[in-house]
This record gives sequence, structure tokens and C-alpha cells, in this order.
Amino acid sequence: MYTVSFADDDPGPLYVYAGGLPGNTFLNEILAETWVATPYVHVTLPLTITRLRATLSRFAILTLTGCLIAGNVDFPRPPVLQAEYATTPSGPWHILTTVQGVRPGNCGTTAVYGEPFRYRVPVALASAYYRLSGASAADFEPAVSQVVHEAKTLTRITNFTISPRTVTTKGTVITVSGRLWKDTKGWHPLVGQSVWIMFRYKGVWYYFRHEPKTSASGRFSGKFTAYLGGPFVAEYMGSKAYFASTTTQLKVKATGRSAAALAHGVSRSLWPAASSARPVR
Repeated sequence: MYTVSFADDDPGPLYVYAGGLPGNTFLNEILAETWVATPYVHVTLPLTITRLRATLSRFAILTLTGCLIAGNVDFPRPPVLQAEYATTPSGPWHILTTVQGVRPGNCGTTAVYGEPFRYRVPVALASAYYRLSGASAADFEPAVSQVVHEAKTLTRITNFTISPRTVTTKGTVITVSGRLWKDTKGWHPLVGQSVWIMFRYKGVWYYFRHEPKTSASGRFSGKFTAYLGGPFVAEYMGSKAYFASTTTQLKVKATGRSAAALAHGVSRSLWPAASSARPVR
């Protein structure tokens, strides 16, 4: 029977040898004993998840940042963590997704430093509490971060209409209308918000420079000169308080030569959209 205590900063196996070292015949000859290795022993590092911050985008993407500390050493490899959510700060907790990785640089203090992380995950609820858990991370002791809360108000667009639904490439004035709502203990009109009118042509989304605003009843309406056909949508881009939302696509048919119509339309009333990100409804 023996007992020994010492500091160990690295995860992985430890071996104990008695009567010499593997491959060292000199010691074996002197001691006239064979060496014996103990069974495999797995050592885990203490894990700390600190400085958790959350930012919720209008397109329902949650960004989690903070600092991972493993004892006082560099990570042998980043642990796999669980991003979890709950409707109350005390749970019950549900797994949203798993995340892994660290960013360049250091965080923490000079005495106990760690490595920063930044994870982006989709959310499940309009309002929820979030945390990171390392309960099942290999090579590390269980760890749980602090709890953070993020929320925005859901929105939706109804009564989306376009008239007429057939245009010519020489230019046809269409009327686009709809109604924007917010979910604040029931659906209520969302007032004074700009709505984008967009359409897709040959895989590229375009939006009209004019953005109609919602009235006191949440209604919006605008007249646009359309030169091309394709799927049209109305899209509310959201804000600090509100999630974005979009309509289903309405198909508009065009007759005539499209190439000249595209050049004419972009120069007069259209902008190519930077992306076609579709908000979660």
C-alpha cells in the first residue's frame, strides 16, 4: 500500500512503476526485480465557464461569449459544451445544441487565465433563460455557467396582397399591402415600422427603395413599378425589441424581354439585396 500527492496540470493517463522503468535493464539488474504498471488512471481538469454574455439578434440567433478556464493550463482540446435553455432561471433545462471551440487570445486573470469563446446558436423561444453546461465534457470536471436571459417580441405580417399579379417588362404599377402585428399578450398592431418589399430574380433578391410604413392599425401599402416577375415577399427587419418576420411568397408573372427590364428597374427603383436571410416566424 502506498499514497502519494502531487500537482498535475495535464489530463490523460498516469502510470506508476515499481522496481525500475520500462526499457531500463540496468535498474532491473541491480534491483533484480521486474517493473509493474498500475491500471489506467484518467485525470480530469477543473473547468470553469465565466463571464457569460448573450446577445439575441432580430433573426433569432443567440450569440454567447465568455471565458473557459481549465485549471491554469492551455486546453489540450476545447471541451464540447451543451447550450441549454429554460423558461425559468432555475430550470428545468433543455438542450438547445452542442458547441465547441475557443478563440485566439487569453481571458481571465494573470493568476488564472483561460481562452475566450463565441458561439452562435438558433433560439427556441421568444423569451428564455440560457446557460452553458460542461457536465459531459471528456477530460474535464462538470461545470455550469451563470444564467442569462434574452427576449424579443414576436411579429408577423398578415393580409399580404399584390395587385395586379401580371406585369410587363416595360413597367407596371403594382399595389402591395399587408398588416404588421406584435405578440404582446395577444396580437396587436405594430405601428410606425418600415416594411421591405422584395422579389427574387435568377437567384438574386432585390428590394424596392421605397419602404412603406405601418399605420396606427398596423397596415401598410405602397405602389411600385415592377419590371420583372418572380416570387415577392414583404419583410419586416425587426429591431432591438422585435423579431423580424416575413410573408409567404406571392408569384408575379411578367411578359416581355427581361434583360432590358432588369437594367432599367435597378437603375430607377431597385437595389440588389445583400442577402436573402429569412427571419423565423
